[in-house]
Amino acid sequence: MVRVVSLLLTLLTGFSGLVYEVAWQKYLATLLGSHSEATAAVLAIFLGGMAAGYEVFGRVTRALVARASALGEAPALLHMYGLVESGIGVWALAFPWLFGAVQRISFWIPPGHEAISFSFDVLLCALLLVPPTVLMGGTIPVLTQALSRTAAESTRVHAWIYATNTAGAFAGALAGGFVLVPWLGLDGVLRAMGVVNLSAGVSFLATAAD
Repeated sequence: MVRVVSLLLTLLTGFSGLVYEVAWQKYLATLLGSHSEATAAVLAIFLGGMAAGYEVFGRVTRALVARASALGEAPALLHMYGLVESGIGVWALAFPWLFGAVQRISFWIPPGHEAISFSFDVLLCALLLVPPTVLMGGTIPVLTQALSRTAAESTRVHAWIYATNTAGAFAGALAGGFVLVPWLGLDGVLRAMGVVNLSAGVSFLATAAD
């Protein structure tokens, strides 16, 4: 039952992840512009953060499993996963305020210094996107280890989680751009998706506490 619920929640969080990407791209276009270089910079930060999160959380998860095994205990990975999802939700809810602060900071570079200004704005975008995308990247390795009973089983579990997450992401990319942003606006979309991730996080924390 835990696996079924986990996969359903993974579908929802995959959905929210791509809605975030659509919304953040629109936010950050006001800083960087909508030209190809700006779009490429935002996409690189988004994907780079997720890749880094996958690597970092993969290592941390393996270390936790090894330590728990040595102590004869079960690793608290569902609890960890709940905290990661909750962190994504909190960041999404705080994002409009954080973006407003970054907008004000971006004016520190005076007009007439295009290259410096663009580089500074890319750095500011990285400060906004790296924390949540690192957490997003960490979700799959943590949940894979949490739901796998054996090392041999982890390959199949990983495939199910990845497929479910990707299906949600596909739906989120379509809904975010064509339905949710026009309907709710950028701030409203982040509030709605933040609630999704927070709800998923709380659900996993409650499961871990049982």
